[in-house]
Amino acid sequence: MERTQEISGFRIIETKLEQKGWQKMPFILTLLSAGSMTYGVHAMFCPEVSYLPMLLMVFLTCVFVTVISRSARRILAGVSGFVLVALVVAFVTTPYWEAGALNVANRILMRYNYVTGLAIDYYEVPECPNHMLAVTLFVCYFIALLTCYLGLVIARKHPLILAFAWIPVIGGSLFFQMPIQGFAIVCAVVSVVGTFAYSQMELDRDGIYAVATVVLGVLIAVAGGMYFRWIQYSPSQSVAELQEYMIQKREEAQYGKADSPQGDLEKEMNVSEDVRLKVSMSQPVRLYLKGYTGSVWKNGVWEALESTSYSDEYEGMIKGYMQERFHPLSQMNSYVEAAAYVDGAATEGAQMQATVQNVGAFRKYTYLPYGISFESLQELRESNQDIYVPGTTSERREENVYSAVLWHGEADYFLGYEGAAWLNRKRDVNEATGQYRIAEADYRNFVHKYYCGVEDSYVAEAEKLQTSANVTLDMTQLGEMTNRIRENVKKSGEAATDWWAEDYASKAVLLYRGLGIPARYVEGYLADGTDAEQGEDRYYRVEVQAKDAHAWVEIYKDGVGWIPVDVTPGFYEEFKGTEQQSLAQHQALRQQQREQAMQQLITQEAEDEDVLKNVLRVLAWIGIGLFGLLVLGILVLVVRRQWILRRKRAGLESEELWVRLEMSVSILQEVFSYMKWEESRLAEPVKDILNVYWYSSNAKERVGEENVQEVQKYMVGVQEELLEQASKFESLRMKYWEVIL
Repeated sequence: MERTQEISGFRIIETKLEQKGWQKMPFILTLLSAGSMTYGVHAMFCPEVSYLPMLLMVFLTCVFVTVISRSARRILAGVSGFVLVALVVAFVTTPYWEAGALNVANRILMRYNYVTGLAIDYYEVPECPNHMLAVTLFVCYFIALLTCYLGLVIARKHPLILAFAWIPVIGGSLFFQMPIQGFAIVCAVVSVVGTFAYSQMELDRDGIYAVATVVLGVLIAVAGGMYFRWIQYSPSQSVAELQEYMIQKREEAQYGKADSPQGDLEKEMNVSEDVRLKVSMSQPVRLYLKGYTGSVWKNGVWEALESTSYSDEYEGMIKGYMQERFHPLSQMNSYVEAAAYVDGAATEGAQMQATVQNVGAFRKYTYLPYGISFESLQELRESNQDIYVPGTTSERREENVYSAVLWHGEADYFLGYEGAAWLNRKRDVNEATGQYRIAEADYRNFVHKYYCGVEDSYVAEAEKLQTSANVTLDMTQLGEMTNRIRENVKKSGEAATDWWAEDYASKAVLLYRGLGIPARYVEGYLADGTDAEQGEDRYYRVEVQAKDAHAWVEIYKDGVGWIPVDVTPGFYEEFKGTEQQSLAQHQALRQQQREQAMQQLITQEAEDEDVLKNVLRVLAWIGIGLFGLLVLGILVLVVRRQWILRRKRAGLESEELWVRLEMSVSILQEVFSYMKWEESRLAEPVKDILNVYWYSSNAKERVGEENVQEVQKYMVGVQEELLEQASKFESLRMKYWEVIL
């Protein structure tokens, strides 16, 4: 027996609904859309989580949506039950759900911090029996809700809403520079176009469209697999330049302009005499004030560690250390304090105080001196990474100043220091030494895992240095190897003739890593107070200028922590176990660099203009592309309208009476469905004719020419009434999108 379904007041007979059971097209499109979106989320934020439970959740939710989407009543009941079950499951698994949600939020923040270079604080994740299971459960909750939403959008034939749902996935893949961006765009086009085709197709052709969609999906999967297997992916240079330009401009608006190149060796240091920092110190020493830190060397640029470096077993690493009064940025001071309890491990140096006020420097960082105490670090903004302490967007000077207690020793002192052997003892002297030993041992594993990788060419060059020094490198021989590295980079700089501090530091980092010594690249300012005069308050004051921006190396000495090593000629003396400064060389080199910079200023400005032109060119092409898409969309709508009108006109002008009646009824159904009119609104003569058309077994014999003309006349009158009542925008929609006028 044929069943009826009510659509906006009209009852239509679905002759094949009982035989078909369910429609294939919405199921296939939902599976394709939700599956590809799930793959995008998986690749961007949780690649270590198994993809199979997510895919199973997508499939089960697709089946569920297909079953409930046959009527509005089923949708209401099904969605209500779905939400209720989700809430019950979330309540029962509250510890997992909460930990999973915060873990996923932290993963997104990690990726964002990695791309932008920011250090936004992460959420504190509560204790959970299994964090990986928590992440998997939460992602599956999210995927189920997403699939349910997409399934209802597709089943109710809303391609425009589906297109908007794809924007975050495509935008995220482009912003986070993920290789899936091309795959996401292709899948988005297929799902949106497929949904549009489904909204226009006839019911009995559902199988043909479903087969076509499956074939197209298989072709995309095969092509994508071949692309990622045999073609090395590299992010679009234009997109990367545009992203870099936008991030730079946003940071300049937030924090001001940086004097150092921020890890990009194509850029140069600022050598102006504008005052950036005002530093006062209780002893006349040289302070290296740390700002930008580069960890990964890629195509001439130092970048931060991948966001995933701080996940898994290192999730919440810094917060855990803080409970043990340990932080990598204050580790040197913590070691000095702990070593003071151990016989034979005392260090040479003294505690001092320093105040740093940012009056014009890049405000993204809080410029920290080495040896800062844990207590002083705690008074600053919270840092959940081992790189730097975030600054502030405020330009108010009272918010850009801090005072700190720090330990200061002779330059290169720790290169020859041999007192860290106490960390290998089985017994701790006291609680303080025990806390430091345990935290340092854990952090040392992290450092050696992420700060030792380097290209084979630098490994070979580093091994030659080690052979020429005739030593078997260990931590007591850092001084000798540092001399060799300094000599090596000095010769390289002399051969290149145009090296600056960042070039010397970059090569030195790679050589240290080639020797298996953890190292990273650092930019900041050098506050030289050795020739400062003491004020009435017994403090020495230094005005740090833009030209004092500098770059150096941090190496990690096991047990002690990160220590600064200057490798730029003129800023150090050969290591002899004591600090020997050469102010004349220092000043001469600064003067030479200033002269070179002034000569290159015009060239640099021209290069900046070229970069801006390239960025504007990219923006222009994007604008042209968007305009082209708009024109193409309009053209598609016009062509589609003409095709639909031609089909309708052919039906209305057919010589066969029954074909004309069917087309007239179909158009009336479209109008009533769009306007959400009830069947009772039909004119009585037309309603009588339609009742015969719907229910009479001999309708073809009872309906004549006059009846068909009556229906067609009524149909034209309804269309004219709509056109008179509708606004210009509404009439355009009815003409070109709905095509009912």
